[in-house]
Amino acid sequence: LSTTGPYIKPKDAQIPALMTGESVKRLFTLYPLKPFPTSFKVSAIFTVEDGDTCTSSLNPLNISFDELFHIPPVDEKQVSLKDLFSKLWNEIESNQYSSDHPDREGALSVVRLQIDSSASQQLITENLAPFCVNKEGTDSCLHDVLLFL
Repeated sequence: LSTTGPYIKPKDAQIPALMTGESVKRLFTLYPLKPFPTSFKVSAIFTVEDGDTCTSSLNPLNISFDELFHIPPVDEKQVSLKDLFSKLWNEIESNQYSSDHPDREGALSVVRLQIDSSASQQLITENLAPFCVNKEGTDSCLHDVLLFL
């Protein structure tokens, strides 16, 4: 596996022997350095019965945005995702660097999209709905999104 994306290169897999028609599945743990989608080139090097070494390109392994993130592993009997979001958000805000608090090292990043609310609602619904913690909210313009990498 190889990629130009910001991932640690997985170790090569070695399969001692395969017979014709036999299949093998390998599980790779991928370590993103940054949460960006990417495509891994997949290739195989193998030796045939007469000793010749061959190479083959396999189908690429594509990692999309929604595959990078998971819903946080929270026991909602103990704490709701909304409460977890609020606690994390308050912690981020309390550690935020500012001219009033130059000793703090935290940062708050806000992204503003120049799109109307219906387009925003559609993007949230299609791409981030599983990660929204305020689904029951009444304000359709405000979305609390909690991603776990």
